[in-house]
Amino acid sequence: MDSDELAFRILDNDKNLQIFDFRTKEEYNELTLPKSSNWTIEDLFGKDINKKLTIKGTDNVIIANNEQDEKGLAYIAGKLGYKNLYILKGGMNSFKEEIMNFEKPETVTRQMQAAYEFREKARAQLPALIEASKKSINTGDKKTKRIIGGC
Repeated sequence: MDSDELAFRILDNDKNLQIFDFRTKEEYNELTLPKSSNWTIEDLFGKDINKKLTIKGTDNVIIANNEQDEKGLAYIAGKLGYKNLYILKGGMNSFKEEIMNFEKPETVTRQMQAAYEFREKARAQLPALIEASKKSINTGDKKTKRIIGGC
C-alpha cells in the first residue's frame, strides 16, 4: 500500500482498516495515525494482537520506519497464520515525506496534478484527525499474555 492510499483511507474513515505500528513508543507518540495501535515484535506472539489480526473483513497494515522492517514483520505474521496483511511502501519515513511534509514542486505535470492536490489536502487535514484520535486513545499500558501450548 502506498502513502497516498493509506492517507486516503484514513481521511475516508475506512472501517475495514487497522494499522499496526511497530515503531518505538516515542516515535508512535510523536506521530500517531488514526486507527493505529503500537506494538512490538514480541506482541506478535501474544493474545492481544491475535484478537485484532483475526477480525474478518479487515485490512491489516503493518508499519515501521522503513519498508525492510515491515517486510520482516509481515513475514513473521504471515507464518503465524495471519491474513490480509499489507505493508506501507517506503515505511513511515516515506509517509512523512510524501504526505505530512509534502511540498508541491514548482513544475507539475498533468499526470501528477491530481496526486499533488490530494497530498496538499491530506497534509492539511491529517493533523486535525491525528489530534482528534489522540484524545480517544486509551493510553494505559497493555499487558500481553503469551499464547502457549500446542494441540
